[in-house]
Amino acid sequence: IGALEGLAHRLMQLIAMAFGFTEGYFADSLIDSMITLKMIRYPPHPENACSKTFGVGTHTDWGSITILAQDNCGGLEVCLPGGEWVAAPPIPNTFIVNF
Repeated sequence: IGALEGLAHRLMQLIAMAFGFTEGYFADSLIDSMITLKMIRYPPHPENACSKTFGVGTHTDWGSITILAQDNCGGLEVCLPGGEWVAAPPIPNTFIVNF
Protein backbone atom coordinates (compact mmCIF):
# COMPACT_ATOMS: atom_id res chain seq x y z
CA ILE A 1 0.00 0.00 0.00
CA GLY A 2 2.86 2.37 0.79
CA ALA A 3 4.26 2.06 -2.75
CA LEU A 4 0.83 2.76 -4.26
CA GLU A 5 0.36 5.75 -1.98
CA GLY A 6 3.74 7.09 -3.12
CA LEU A 7 2.74 6.54 -6.73
CA ALA A 8 -0.57 8.33 -6.20
CA HIS A 9 1.16 11.30 -4.56
CA ARG A 10 3.67 11.53 -7.40
CA LEU A 11 0.89 11.35 -9.98
CA MET A 12 -0.92 14.20 -8.22
CA GLN A 13 2.30 16.26 -8.38
CA LEU A 14 2.62 15.56 -12.09
CA ILE A 15 -1.04 16.39 -12.71
CA ALA A 16 -0.60 19.71 -10.88
CA MET A 17 2.43 20.59 -13.00
CA ALA A 18 0.64 19.53 -16.20
CA PHE A 19 -2.04 22.12 -15.42
CA GLY A 20 0.55 24.81 -14.72
CA PHE A 21 0.42 24.68 -10.92
CA THR A 22 3.32 24.11 -8.55
CA GLU A 23 4.37 20.54 -7.78
CA GLY A 24 2.95 20.82 -4.25
CA TYR A 25 -0.40 22.31 -5.29
CA PHE A 26 -2.39 19.29 -4.02
CA ALA A 27 -0.14 18.58 -1.00
CA ASP A 28 -2.66 19.79 1.61
CA SER A 29 -5.33 17.56 0.04
CA LEU A 30 -3.12 14.51 0.43
CA ILE A 31 -2.61 14.80 4.20
CA ASP A 32 -4.44 11.94 5.92
CA SER A 33 -6.00 11.00 2.61
CA MET A 34 -8.31 8.01 2.44
CA ILE A 35 -6.94 5.24 0.27
CA THR A 36 -9.10 2.43 -1.00
CA LEU A 37 -7.47 -0.57 -2.61
CA LYS A 38 -9.75 -2.92 -4.50
CA MET A 39 -8.46 -6.10 -6.02
CA ILE A 40 -11.10 -6.93 -8.61
CA ARG A 41 -10.92 -9.40 -11.47
CA TYR A 42 -13.42 -9.14 -14.28
CA PRO A 43 -13.47 -12.32 -16.37
CA PRO A 44 -13.64 -12.04 -20.18
CA HIS A 45 -17.09 -11.49 -21.67
CA PRO A 46 -18.44 -14.87 -22.86
CA GLU A 47 -18.55 -15.08 -26.65
CA ASN A 48 -22.07 -16.55 -26.64
CA ALA A 49 -23.53 -14.01 -24.17
CA CYS A 50 -26.49 -11.88 -25.19
CA SER A 51 -26.03 -8.15 -25.78
CA LYS A 52 -27.61 -7.33 -22.40
CA THR A 53 -24.96 -9.28 -20.48
CA PHE A 54 -22.22 -7.09 -19.05
CA GLY A 55 -19.70 -7.16 -16.22
CA VAL A 56 -19.79 -3.67 -14.75
CA GLY A 57 -22.32 -1.07 -15.75
CA THR A 58 -21.68 2.60 -16.41
CA HIS A 59 -20.19 4.21 -13.33
CA THR A 60 -18.00 7.05 -12.11
CA ASP A 61 -14.93 6.40 -9.99
CA TRP A 62 -14.84 8.46 -6.81
CA GLY A 63 -11.81 10.16 -5.34
CA SER A 64 -8.96 11.99 -7.02
CA ILE A 65 -7.44 9.26 -9.16
CA THR A 66 -7.95 5.63 -10.05
CA ILE A 67 -4.95 3.49 -11.04
CA LEU A 68 -6.06 0.50 -13.09
CA ALA A 69 -3.75 -2.37 -14.05
CA GLN A 70 -4.65 -3.72 -17.46
CA ASP A 71 -4.77 -7.29 -18.71
CA ASN A 72 -4.92 -8.68 -22.22
CA CYS A 73 -8.72 -9.12 -22.25
CA GLY A 74 -9.73 -5.50 -22.79
CA GLY A 75 -13.34 -4.42 -22.45
CA LEU A 76 -12.80 -1.07 -20.73
CA GLU A 77 -14.60 1.81 -22.40
CA VAL A 78 -14.26 5.52 -21.71
CA CYS A 79 -16.99 8.13 -22.14
CA LEU A 80 -15.81 11.24 -23.99
CA PRO A 81 -17.16 14.69 -23.02
CA GLY A 82 -19.65 14.55 -25.91
CA GLY A 83 -21.15 11.28 -24.62
CA GLU A 84 -19.46 8.95 -27.12
CA TRP A 85 -18.07 5.70 -25.69
CA VAL A 86 -14.70 4.54 -27.04
CA ALA A 87 -12.69 1.41 -26.32
CA ALA A 88 -9.55 1.71 -24.21
CA PRO A 89 -7.53 -1.14 -25.72
CA PRO A 90 -5.06 -2.81 -23.36
CA ILE A 91 -1.38 -1.92 -23.70
CA PRO A 92 0.97 -4.49 -22.15
CA ASN A 93 2.71 -3.55 -18.87
CA THR A 94 0.82 -0.28 -18.42
CA PHE A 95 -1.69 1.30 -16.07
CA ILE A 96 -4.67 3.47 -16.87
CA VAL A 97 -4.90 6.55 -14.64
CA ASN A 98 -8.37 8.02 -14.36
CA PHE A 99 -8.76 11.41 -12.70
